[in-house]
Order: sequence, then C-alpha cells, then structure tokens
Amino acid sequence: MTSTMLPPVAPAPTPAAPAPLPAILGTYKRQAPLFVRGEGVYMIDETGKRYLDFVAGIAVTSLGHNDPGVNAAVQEALSAGLIHTSNLYRTAPGEALAQWLDRGARLLPRAHARHARGHRPSRVPAPVPPAHGWREHRGARPRRVARRARPRHRRGGDRGTHPG
Repeated sequence: MTSTMLPPVAPAPTPAAPAPLPAILGTYKRQAPLFVRGEGVYMIDETGKRYLDFVAGIAVTSLGHNDPGVNAAVQEALSAGLIHTSNLYRTAPGEALAQWLDRGARLLPRAHARHARGHRPSRVPAPVPPAHGWREHRGARPRRVARRARPRHRRGGDRGTHPG
C-alpha cells in the first residue's frame, strides 16, 4: 500500500531571540529584531527592514517615532537645561504648560459620571481633568444629574411593605 500523503514540510526558521542581557531586567521576553531608529509609525531594524509599530511602547505613547514637533520640543527643553525638576520648585516651562492646559481644559464640555449601578453621581470633567484647582469649588455642591428612585424590593413593593 502506498501513501498519497506528502511528507510534512518543516516550518520556516524564525529568528532566534537574543540572549538576555544581565543589565536589562527580564520583565518581558525580548524579541529578535534589534531596532536602531524610527520614522513616524515605523521602526527600523539593524538590517534596514521597516516594521509598522502597532505596540507604540505598549500603548504608552502615540506620538510616533522621530516626530519633528516632538524633536523640537525636546531640543528646546534640552537647551533650557530643565529636563526634570522636583515639583517643589517653580519652572517657567512647567508654569507655561499648566497655563496652556488650563486654557484648553476650560474649552472642554463637562460630563457627569455615575457609579456602575446608577447611583451616587459625581461631577467629572471629560475627557481630561481641568487644570484649575479644587479651591475654586470648595464648599460648592456638585449638581446632581440623576435621582435614584426609592429602593424597591426585588419582588416588588417598597422594602418596608413586603409580606415576608
């Protein structure tokens, strides 16, 4: 008896994952491509092959790679010499950013969020918090958006009138 089945084909070899470096914490299993630069939505490995970056730093950034606007802002910060300072101190770039965010946040509509069960509404901004502080609203009660009906027993009727 002869077999008409073809022998199994070996899968194409995949690039081997690099050996772990002792200087890098092994939180994730690092993949084989070694990226050396980026352009917009693409990452480029050491051989020049381009990859579409769907991960973008595990979703922490969406600015793209080597963006001219981001580069200019970083260069401006580098030239000022204030890359990172404690929030104990005032900095001109920090205060300018706060004012810019405040102006933008005041243009956003307000939204109201409710607990998942539909009660305890609380006033929240959408989609980002305003830069102005809580001091402006101290003592003011948030406007209620929804009122919950009197609690009802699951079998109907008010809680105090159920015959059971």
